[in-house]
Amino acid sequence: MSKKNYLDMNRREMNVISKRVFFFIFNILFLSLFQLSGLNPNKGIDTYLLDSWEMTNGFPSNEVTSIAQTPDGYLWFATSKGLVRFDGITFSIITFAKKEEISPLKTAIPLMLLVEGNGTLWIGSSAGLTSYSHRTGRFKTYTAANGLSGNRVSCIKEDMRGNLWVGYMGGYVDRRNNGKFTAFNETHGLKKGINAIVENRKGNLLFATRENGVFEYRDGSFIRHHVPDLDKLQLYAMVEDWKGVLWIGTDNGLFRVTHKTTVRYTTNEGLPGNKIITVLEDSERNLWAGTLEGGLVRIKKAGDGHIVFERVPTTKSFKILCLFEDREKSLWICTLDSGIKRLKDGKFTSYTPLEAYHDEIFLSMFRDSKGNTWLGTYNGKLFRCQGSDLKEILEPPELSGSGITAIEEDKEGSLWIGTNGEGVFRKKKGTYVQYTIDDGLADNQVISIFKDSQGHLWFCTSGGISIKQTRSGTLDSFASRCGLSGKTVHNVYEDKAHNIWIATNRGITLLTKSFAKITHYLAGVSITCIYEDPDAPEEGGPIFWAATDGAGLKRLRLKDGKITHYTTDHGMATNVIYQFFEDRDKNFWLMSNSGVLRVGKGELNRFDHGQVEYLNCISYGIADGMKSSEFNNEFSRHSALKTKSGEFWFVTKKGISIVVPENISINKTPPPVVIEQVWFDRQSVSFPSESKSYTFTGIRNVKFRFTAPTFLSPEKIRFKYQIAGVEKKWVYLPAGKERIALYEDLEPGAHTFKVTACNAEGIWNTNATSFTFTLKSFFYQTLLFKIAVFLFFTVLIAAAVYIYKKRPFDKKINKYKNSSLNEKFAEVCIRRLKHLVEVEKVYRDDYITLQSLADKLSIPSHVLSRILNEKLKKNFSDYMNYHRIEEAKEILMSPEGSDKKISAVAYDVGFKALTVFYKAFKKFTGKTPKQYKQDKPTNFSN
Repeated sequence: MSKKNYLDMNRREMNVISKRVFFFIFNILFLSLFQLSGLNPNKGIDTYLLDSWEMTNGFPSNEVTSIAQTPDGYLWFATSKGLVRFDGITFSIITFAKKEEISPLKTAIPLMLLVEGNGTLWIGSSAGLTSYSHRTGRFKTYTAANGLSGNRVSCIKEDMRGNLWVGYMGGYVDRRNNGKFTAFNETHGLKKGINAIVENRKGNLLFATRENGVFEYRDGSFIRHHVPDLDKLQLYAMVEDWKGVLWIGTDNGLFRVTHKTTVRYTTNEGLPGNKIITVLEDSERNLWAGTLEGGLVRIKKAGDGHIVFERVPTTKSFKILCLFEDREKSLWICTLDSGIKRLKDGKFTSYTPLEAYHDEIFLSMFRDSKGNTWLGTYNGKLFRCQGSDLKEILEPPELSGSGITAIEEDKEGSLWIGTNGEGVFRKKKGTYVQYTIDDGLADNQVISIFKDSQGHLWFCTSGGISIKQTRSGTLDSFASRCGLSGKTVHNVYEDKAHNIWIATNRGITLLTKSFAKITHYLAGVSITCIYEDPDAPEEGGPIFWAATDGAGLKRLRLKDGKITHYTTDHGMATNVIYQFFEDRDKNFWLMSNSGVLRVGKGELNRFDHGQVEYLNCISYGIADGMKSSEFNNEFSRHSALKTKSGEFWFVTKKGISIVVPENISINKTPPPVVIEQVWFDRQSVSFPSESKSYTFTGIRNVKFRFTAPTFLSPEKIRFKYQIAGVEKKWVYLPAGKERIALYEDLEPGAHTFKVTACNAEGIWNTNATSFTFTLKSFFYQTLLFKIAVFLFFTVLIAAAVYIYKKRPFDKKINKYKNSSLNEKFAEVCIRRLKHLVEVEKVYRDDYITLQSLADKLSIPSHVLSRILNEKLKKNFSDYMNYHRIEEAKEILMSPEGSDKKISAVAYDVGFKALTVFYKAFKKFTGKTPKQYKQDKPTNFSN
């Protein structure tokens, strides 16, 4: 090679490397901008959420060997049933190799997937290598004719210089450079069976062979990379971590290799299995190892420097073949026998001291002045916890079988316990004193207990509200007959001015500080919770928020009484809201019948000022770590709790779920949007496609199918779309709806369809995906043709009017009109007519007309019409339909007619349409065909 060529080659390689370094830095900045975060390494291994897709729930195969993600967002899986594409909702099997492109003796089963830096998807299969471009939607298969030296691909790797390396199970390795393949084998120092390829921090390539150790590629040749104790072991996986430590998975343990030492870990050191098939380091620097026998483990360094292995707890063991981290930082697990799994960070956690008591039904919570957390159950038990420790479980006989719906502490430190039907109990030094309606309580079914700033206790019940005064100790009740808005009281709230707000099932009752004045708001609306806005401007007066049972969220401005409504029509996830919290970032957290909702107060204000079209209301549920999205005792204020540290606790049907708002990682990555297919009437256009322009003639109906490949709560993805000029505003498609837009009777012209989406956090993709097309008119749809037709008919009508006025009067018709109908001639015509109808049954001809029947009689049509009307008292239509119905009746009454369909009978007797048949049948018989058929006698004997 000449010096010039050598320098040119180095210069090209340096340019490639420079570009890749640039894109690497760009991606790092991009990810930082959107605050993407992966699996938190500081969380316990049992706090992550594990989702599963198998054949039993829609995944095409339980054997998955590899996974990759293309730039358009789709995940691709190599399975035993073929190549599978996933957008978060739908799995699609994609044909990637044509039969004529592979040998008849081979099958194209995908084994290994890799997405190159330029976005190309490479598919290593049992039949060779195939590339896929997401921009064109085209596949291209490479065979021995293109320079491939093997077929069963075991691994694919792209190096920093842009070379593609392809390893083979029973062969060696090929390198693709500038579109050409170069084969490397034993003549270059390499051994057979390439299972893994790694490029280390120095830019050197390491090749793990199945049974011959590790080889390093240098200057066109391969040199054995000495690692102690690897001889005669089968090597499955290899990765270099961020510290430069090389981890090698084998059939007999995991190796940790540094420049100084090599350490081997097996089940003796805590590994759940010795066959380490795959190893991966994620974006949070968690190191994961997948085993063939023991599931998934996270590898961590303990405080004393020792390596520990934390196994991901699962109810079912599965054999792992591959690990992959997607762009949303979830960890995907491909298995040999259990489909695919996905590990992600949950936003909610469960209260761990109660996990052993999953059979208990908890109804209420309370945090006392000593830091104890009290929890009441359905069967009357009291749990006392401190921090993450369960201190005691009380089972007082007085409360046995009573549902504990409310817990509060009085000024003396005694607990007051509300029940579902047994009134309230005061717990003091181990004794329980009961108060019921006999003692002045409004009702024995207690919903909530509230302690105001004076120490008074307010007991909310199903029959009103009762107040226990601090000084007098008396129990006074206040019901609807006394001015309370409704009978059932859900909650009580005290505002900054120490006024008392009472939330009832029929509105709000406001009591002033001295109880001298009563005011009502939102009459007739079931109010579940009230909250005063701490950020209300002084000049505008106090602002109160009200959660309702069925009417959404309300905002009340006290100064002028203005009420603003926020419902599902405005973007709220539901209209049924129970409890209300505000976090430190001015977000509202709402307990609802659709899980826990989060909506920003700033978002609500912007909506009021018309700055946003649709509210961004986020809902959280099981997919976010909650054990259940349904709640117990939801109308009680004790079903939810806000701690001093800012945590929110919720009593769900499966235990206590906790969220720390400031610790929630918001997914700010907007979802990519893909238009998958367009239908022009019945003509289908698949995507992606290289064509930039689409023109159709005479098309009026267009249908679009689109999707947004994302995998964090894909069921919560919302879309909006429009065709400019057709819709003035965006059309919003709620989450869960079919991802289709249909346009009917589109006018001819150029149109651009635009669609975009937001993720589960409400982050919209500002770059809408668009599709431009032109609908051309048929010649008869053009304006010129319409003008010509208009002029033609104008001239035609004018000519007809002129001829009519000028033509001589028809003497024959005039003579007929002035004469009477000849009786003998009419009788002859009637006899011939009856023969045609009753014998020849001309009515069976569904195309017979007055003119064609008159022709058969050799008389003018107007004469036949006159005979029918004057002599037979029927018009032509009734006369024919009468005979048709008579024959239909005979068929229906016959034994063979019982097995004949009514529609067949209608067509047999000459009806063109079933609607006409049914109408005529009812006219002449007074019954429907079905009724007539059911009424026929079944016994024909004498």
